[in-house]
Amino acid sequence: MSGVILLQPEGTMIAQHSTGTPAITSNPKRMGGEPVIGTERMPVTTLLDFLIGGESLAEFSEVYGTPEEDCKAALQVLRDAIDEGKLTDLIAQRVDY
Repeated sequence: MSGVILLQPEGTMIAQHSTGTPAITSNPKRMGGEPVIGTERMPVTTLLDFLIGGESLAEFSEVYGTPEEDCKAALQVLRDAIDEGKLTDLIAQRVDY
């Protein structure tokens, strides 16, 4: 990842967008509070849908104009949240087998 990494006071890492803003932001006055890449009006879900559809980050960047390094920073935030267990209860269905 080519974005800047900051050490937050509580000891967690947060990826940053190439402009120095957090890699994923949310503002109730922008896009109804939907999480977006940096401070752009590009929903993170649009990036995920594009990748799930089999397209590459390079293609996404070309089609939407969002820098590839900013997309990688946003994906890294999601990866880190999963690794830290922050999304486990939301995305993982508990099974006992």
